[in-house]
Amino acid sequence: MLSDFLRAKKTISFIACATQYLLLAWMGMSECCLLAAMAYDRYVAIVSILKIASFKGCIKAFKTCGFHLATVTLFYGTVLSVYMHHSSQHSTKQDNVLSVVYAILIPMLNPLIYSLRNTEIKGVLKRMKKKVAHLPQKE
Repeated sequence: MLSDFLRAKKTISFIACATQYLLLAWMGMSECCLLAAMAYDRYVAIVSILKIASFKGCIKAFKTCGFHLATVTLFYGTVLSVYMHHSSQHSTKQDNVLSVVYAILIPMLNPLIYSLRNTEIKGVLKRMKKKVAHLPQKE
């Protein structure tokens, strides 16, 4: 597909098309299964925390789910907006943008979103911020 962008004639062979389709379908299904597994993990975390029955425990449980809920909403929202509309309602350009969002942007953001909940990652980011703040400024 990438080499096709540079060619004047925009055609690919049947084998290349089938390979590209299967790879994209496999990656899409992997993303859906990963989100489902993470949703189950978050569900188990909330159920065990809600048994504590403290307000602080409830807040912690819902903070745990916030990032996952945002990711799932972005992913499935863009997928549904691409595939569940009549073809005359959207332009091809809009479909392409939405496809890039759910196929490339959201999978790239997932590790960032979930790692920012990790205290070790937060510590590394704080140390990097301090180092940058203490660097001499060029004029």
